[in-house]
Amino acid sequence: MQPDVVNGIEVAKEVLPDVIKQFPPSYGPPGSYVNLAERAVSLIAALDSFAQINKRKGFEVASRSGPYRKNIEARYGYSLPWVQEGTESKIEKLDQETRVNFWRATGYAALREPQFRSLVRGQEIDAQSKKWWRDFSALYSHPKDFNQLNTYRKTLWKTIKAAEKEQVKVA
Repeated sequence: MQPDVVNGIEVAKEVLPDVIKQFPPSYGPPGSYVNLAERAVSLIAALDSFAQINKRKGFEVASRSGPYRKNIEARYGYSLPWVQEGTESKIEKLDQETRVNFWRATGYAALREPQFRSLVRGQEIDAQSKKWWRDFSALYSHPKDFNQLNTYRKTLWKTIKAAEKEQVKVA
């Protein structure tokens, strides 16, 4: 029998209903939790930004050296330096977008609001979110991680679709 995972703990399926009764899902005041569908949307945006960054980094390398350089020079001609500069600028913007979307997905942004400051200290938020960012970017930011990135993106889309079905049932 395959176990389910609840809050990072493996639980046998026959035990799961008892666990849910003992620890029912709960929500704090609005803003103190992350809606799973919203979290998935933010993570997909972060993953998409990683993919766009990798494309632009690939262009940078190809336009400066390698077998594709001549074709790229022929295509862009004298404007190639400006295209390369624009690519570098876009990478910086995409990197910032990736971080903002990831930060939004963690829910820590809400915990920085004045009404929640008594719950968690800023240093704890920073330390945990930096660790999560390192782990997330280590898993999905490199071009060789493209298949892993797409697999996770598909999983996140399933989360969104499941959440939409739940909203239809409730309504």
